[in-house]
Amino acid sequence: MNKQQVENRILYLDILRVLAIFAVITIHVTAMDIIKVKDIGSFEWWVSNIFNSISRWGVPVFFMMSGVLLLNPKNNESTSDFLKKRIGKIGIPLIVWSIIYSIAKHYFIEMDKPEIITYPKILLTDIIFDRAYYHLWFIYVIITIYLITPFLRKIIKHSNIKEIRYLLILWFISTIGSYTYHSIYTCILHERSSYIRILDIPLVGGFIGYFVLGYYLNKIEITKKIRGIIYFIAGLSFILIPILIYSTSIGKTKLNEQFYNHFMITTFFITIGVFVFFRYKNFDNIIPVNMKKLIVSMSNATFGIYLVHMLVLGNIVNDIIPKEINTIIKVIARVILTYIISYLIVMLGRLNKYLKKYLFP
Repeated sequence: MNKQQVENRILYLDILRVLAIFAVITIHVTAMDIIKVKDIGSFEWWVSNIFNSISRWGVPVFFMMSGVLLLNPKNNESTSDFLKKRIGKIGIPLIVWSIIYSIAKHYFIEMDKPEIITYPKILLTDIIFDRAYYHLWFIYVIITIYLITPFLRKIIKHSNIKEIRYLLILWFISTIGSYTYHSIYTCILHERSSYIRILDIPLVGGFIGYFVLGYYLNKIEITKKIRGIIYFIAGLSFILIPILIYSTSIGKTKLNEQFYNHFMITTFFITIGVFVFFRYKNFDNIIPVNMKKLIVSMSNATFGIYLVHMLVLGNIVNDIIPKEINTIIKVIARVILTYIISYLIVMLGRLNKYLKKYLFP
């Protein structure tokens, strides 16, 4: 990649993409330790809980970055061209990696070892119902977002900022507000909350909101005062999540993961805080060209890293890092080593055009 190509990149998005995959890896590195409810309150559990809590912005930011890049009204490609380009690029690797993870799960991890004659049916079920491996859910969701992106583009193109803001307010009420209400209600009264029909607003549910929010926050100008308020609320949310997880899980037989959720209001504010912080940092003037090239290379490898990192973590890194070392060092070492090995696998794999197409796009 030459200097001009690097300069044409939106650098803050490349940096965010690299940090977001680190956040996702951190969630997966710490996941097995935080679910051990018998260890709640121990130093090891608190370390994993805190690392996991401060990383929950990673997935929503991926959707927001996609919104920045794909909802630009200046994009004039047809619906068919868009779908061929996007769905083909991630659909084929999804199928290939689903096969890889399904085989690994059944024959090497869970060791249920189904008979060869029955396995094709199991594999088909794994792929159709997203059961191959738990981290692949993200690919299924992003495909559904891609399917409606051509229509969202038309909405964005013919809407002004106030109308887009109105759409986001509806999403916030029906998704962030609704999930937060139900979670708090359940935690306080220890019973399921009643269904509120008025909050079930069509067309604005799920990750669509983060997708549009990314475009919106990249489009508008936010004053320094408002940014300061956003950072304060985000910082407070960073502190609240691990405390809320602890206070609602202590003494229980199962970890309460509601406050980790992507649609919890604390995660929402953290996500906005992180996104806005990096959007308003002038990286172009402080990062040298060679460092930019490395960042772009790491950014381009993100999807491949996401696909392969669970195999690397479970079958290589966990066996290399001693379990006896300090918990903080152990978490950081596992995250960094998982990233480095995954990155090297992706870069080496991309040297072959077939591996690049089918495994590491």
